[in-house]
Amino acid sequence: PAGIAGGDELSIQVDLAEGSHALITTPGAGKWYRSAGQTARQHISLSVADNALLEWLPQEAMLFNQAIADTQTSIHLSDSAAFIGWDMLVIGRQSRQEKFLQGSYHNQLAIFQNQQLIFQDQLYIEGDDLWLTSPLGMHGRAVMGALYLVPPQSQRQEDALDAQIDLMRELVMRMQMPLRMTRLGHTIVARYLGDDARQCIDGFAGLRAKCRKYWFGLDEELPRIWRT
Repeated sequence: PAGIAGGDELSIQVDLAEGSHALITTPGAGKWYRSAGQTARQHISLSVADNALLEWLPQEAMLFNQAIADTQTSIHLSDSAAFIGWDMLVIGRQSRQEKFLQGSYHNQLAIFQNQQLIFQDQLYIEGDDLWLTSPLGMHGRAVMGALYLVPPQSQRQEDALDAQIDLMRELVMRMQMPLRMTRLGHTIVARYLGDDARQCIDGFAGLRAKCRKYWFGLDEELPRIWRT
């Protein structure tokens, strides 16, 4: 995950065949570098066929001061496909106490199932944006993240999903994580807001482990590349 500089354009396309299972991650943090005026762009297209599971687990992206970044993620799930994925953003280089004072960041994410939109996220911030310090926004925190969980078709009953969310909330309370969870239809979304990217990954990994075990009978199995 090298940095993306102004004027760069990165496109990623993933297509999972019917009945397959793939885990895709990165060996380290991504970086949006400062720009002299040109926009850095990233386009991600993920397609998952019936009875397939995609785990999309990139490590955090760091937004440098003066970066101009635009990233779009489109996730297309067939009717019986499942998805576990997350997106994490670090505002500024924490080792330097860097603030995002100039530049812009635009992030769009959409999840479709059976060609119907089931979830959409959008974020647009500019340098020194009030949203970065407002209690209605980042509240001065440096790290934000979202975990998206779309269960397999056999696990989409509302009662079963609500019971699963209760178990995950108990885990969050034990871990003492600044995480909040909600359900939109059969899509579960967990959000993190804090100052520790590692804490965010650990929290999301704990929830992912619960879903893997409950929905698929799979062990946690963290990506081996994270240990290198």
